Amino acid sequence: MPTTRATLLSLSEDALRRALAHVPLQHHGALAQTCKRLRAVKQATRFRRERANSGCEESVLIVTGGSDARDDTWNEHTFVLQADGTWRARLAQNPNPLLKMPRAARAVREMDLVSGDGGSHAVANGELFVVGPVVMCGMPSASLAVYDVAGDCWRDSYAHARRSRRNAVACPPPPHATAAAAIGFAGGDFLVVAGGESDELAVVEDDEEGFLGCNLAISARCMAFNVYAREWAYVEDMPLGVAHAASAVVGSKLYVAGGVFTEGLEEGLEDESDQLQIFDGVAWTSEKIELPSFGQDGSFGLFPGCACGAAWNGELVVVCGGSREHEIVPGGDDDEEPQFELVEALPRTYAYDVEARTWRALPALPEMRDGFSVAAHRGDLYVVGGVSDAACPPLVLRAGAAAWAPVPGAPDELGALERPALASVVLG
Repeated sequence: MPTTRATLLSLSEDALRRALAHVPLQHHGALAQTCKRLRAVKQATRFRRERANSGCEESVLIVTGGSDARDDTWNEHTFVLQADGTWRARLAQNPNPLLKMPRAARAVREMDLVSGDGGSHAVANGELFVVGPVVMCGMPSASLAVYDVAGDCWRDSYAHARRSRRNAVACPPPPHATAAAAIGFAGGDFLVVAGGESDELAVVEDDEEGFLGCNLAISARCMAFNVYAREWAYVEDMPLGVAHAASAVVGSKLYVAGGVFTEGLEEGLEDESDQLQIFDGVAWTSEKIELPSFGQDGSFGLFPGCACGAAWNGELVVVCGGSREHEIVPGGDDDEEPQFELVEALPRTYAYDVEARTWRALPALPEMRDGFSVAAHRGDLYVVGGVSDAACPPLVLRAGAAAWAPVPGAPDELGALERPALASVVLG
């Protein structure tokens, strides 16, 4: 009878158990050492670099978190663009962590005032880190969620404080609440979270009535999370605190472009930053943004404060969009109240060459959208999510293409997401 050869991986669980039961124990030890060495090899930088250079590297595009713009509720679903170009939904849910809190805390969720925010996110070692994913009554929170992409499992800072299967690995909350912050792994294994909106309110006063409205205060504080020690620490503050800026890590530096700021302005008012702020893991530097002329009108526009950034082919790419209350329009008669002027951003796209320190224009988005995310994946640039007067399907900008195009086969649910986490994750 001919002998049939099979690898250990091809055996069923029962067949593997029977095979190992007839193998000397010293061979068991050799197999264990082989597995241990394999784990060490896979974690080595040289292995990942060689695998990438050989074209064998496997990566996926992850879309998860954020809110469903149709009803402003927490998005529990995770979608994956696989290497073969097909989409699939992950089985594990990204549940609202407040549902596991005591009944008194759940009352907020029951009033539909808890939504998700995946805008501040970054990837390291196959894990997706989302800072400030919980938004309660429109206010930022000191929360952290981490998604193990290969293992398809979540953990969060709310489970960190109690016994739970979701806190097998420490996931402590940030030292302060933040939203719309710049984020990235700068200088190695430190997740840097810079600026953003805090949970403090800045009141906009009216000379006659005494109160007109309020905005969230914008902070210059900068904190870092050590992914191995699992600890937070404060690092040097930003030169200018901004929120809703475009940010990405190119090389080992965190680049923060534009955004809105409040420093030096009348309390409650905001303005657009014209600064590119750079953090090398130790200290900040900044320079003025000099954008190229865009279109036929010869205008020089700055980022309106609702832009997203990504590292693409060694450059910082900034995709503009969104709208915000730009300034107060004074009322005329006594019975006319002052109003905010809503300014929409032109859907422009720019790239910054970090070596030449110059900006250039890229193809613009086909429509204005707000609350989207952008990421580079396998040489292309993707935009997912957002809200607009028209539909917001996922878009892709291929390398060298003259225009953005719809992503083939994308699930319809992606067009309804607002501020989802969007990231390319290397599986190995």
